[in-house]
Amino acid sequence: MNKQPVLLLVFIILNLVCCIRAMAQSKTLTLNARTLHHGFTQPDMQYSDLKSQQDTLFKNSRQFGLILDDTLYDSAPRLAVGSKSPVTAPQFSLKNYTPYPGNQGQCNSCVCWAASYGALTTSWAYKNNITDRAKITSDAKSPMFVYVQIANSCERGSRLNDALTILKKQGACSINDFNPQTYYTSDNHLGDIEPLKPIALPYRIKDFATVFPLNSDSAKKVDETRNSIANHQPVVAGFQLYSSFYDVNSTNFLWSPNPAAEQKLASHAMCIVGYNDYLKTFEVMNSWGIGWGNGGYFNISYKDFARLANYGYQVTLDDRPTPDAAVKVGGDFAIERFQSWDDKKDKPVFDAVSPKLENNEYTLHAEFSKGDYLRLFAKNVSSNCYIYVFSIDPNGKGEVLYPFSKNEAFSAAHGLIGNVTEVPRIYDNAVLEIPGNNKVITTDVSGLDNMVILYSYNQIENISDIVTQVKESAKPFMMDKLKEVLGNRLMPIGSLQYQPGKMSVTGTSKSGDIIPIILKVNVN
Repeated sequence: MNKQPVLLLVFIILNLVCCIRAMAQSKTLTLNARTLHHGFTQPDMQYSDLKSQQDTLFKNSRQFGLILDDTLYDSAPRLAVGSKSPVTAPQFSLKNYTPYPGNQGQCNSCVCWAASYGALTTSWAYKNNITDRAKITSDAKSPMFVYVQIANSCERGSRLNDALTILKKQGACSINDFNPQTYYTSDNHLGDIEPLKPIALPYRIKDFATVFPLNSDSAKKVDETRNSIANHQPVVAGFQLYSSFYDVNSTNFLWSPNPAAEQKLASHAMCIVGYNDYLKTFEVMNSWGIGWGNGGYFNISYKDFARLANYGYQVTLDDRPTPDAAVKVGGDFAIERFQSWDDKKDKPVFDAVSPKLENNEYTLHAEFSKGDYLRLFAKNVSSNCYIYVFSIDPNGKGEVLYPFSKNEAFSAAHGLIGNVTEVPRIYDNAVLEIPGNNKVITTDVSGLDNMVILYSYNQIENISDIVTQVKESAKPFMMDKLKEVLGNRLMPIGSLQYQPGKMSVTGTSKSGDIIPIILKVNVN
């Protein structure tokens, strides 16, 4: 028998097997790359087509990816306390500004889907008043641009702090600018994304902050999350999931788990985009595609949210239309002094004190005595601006009055937050009371006390150092001291408009981003 034809046939069969395997591997790698992308490949795709393709690519693919890190969360920048939120509507949703929910596929990238694709994209759409969902989806910010920088394979989860730090420092490119087939090798390790960084830079967030402290009570978690959404800022939240989450669908999209009777799953990051006080629910966007839940969304009761949400962050954008546009900053300030006690209401009575404007500085008409109790209020502050308040007493002692975390002695004495990084930013139309929570400031030194309120478009990272430098300045007038210390961050005096009769200032300029209110208080 001639063995050559047999050997040739075996050789051909083996080659065919190898080719089939190679094609399968190639197809698998391509699918993985598409999985890493966002679940659909054509940005102008219609909703029904998008759903069909997501279902085809990611059927039964349900991944998570949030790494819990309580220490990191507790040390993250947090919204400063003291703000009284304005009256808000009983129902509000940012859903019309969200992209169609994408699908994270087989990659543990939920953190970046919630932060970049969810919160950043929604915030940009709201800022630019875009409600065309197809356009929003086409321009959505890439989760994988962030993910590949904080996790080097799809098997790894990530931390919310890390993702938000990338968004603050680098921004994120469009989801269609990032093709994982180009930037990932076949073993799913990070490739070169440097060419994308200039594209991402214009989409940096201004800052991020936690909206409630670790282990907050239920009411605070709900209130602060609700306030953020009412201020048009979606919340990136970390949830503990249970097995019934798999069963959420278009007819049963209120997730009401029973942890005692269900299997505990992993932790998962998602984006909260709405609230409803009538139903006592939040509206949440997931990253499992539009075929899951109610078109990719689900509702959760305030009660369940409070017990299952571990973390909550908000992001803030630069409000200017372009990075080189003029900065607009402004705000009012008021001071009240204790006058009497209302026996019927069993509460103190405070009266407002009128100021006098002279040479861009305010002086209070009333004389104060040692031991007087004062309350301070900042209001009508420009959207997403930062507030800093400090005083220099007659003995030359400098003290930061707000944010509280910059004054350790004050924080300890009043049981306030200390040793954390506070973001002293308040919501639109909110009122900041200093120190708040039924606490007061006491005048304790006779003489002329200088109080300075700084409204800043960007954060002032070193406010304690600035107070020290102002205190030590040899300049004769407070405005001159501020010019010397703040340098080109202080807006030109000619750009500022002070109002007589009340402490109020506004400024618009391409030069500088800080404007001051200087208040002189005479204490007998």
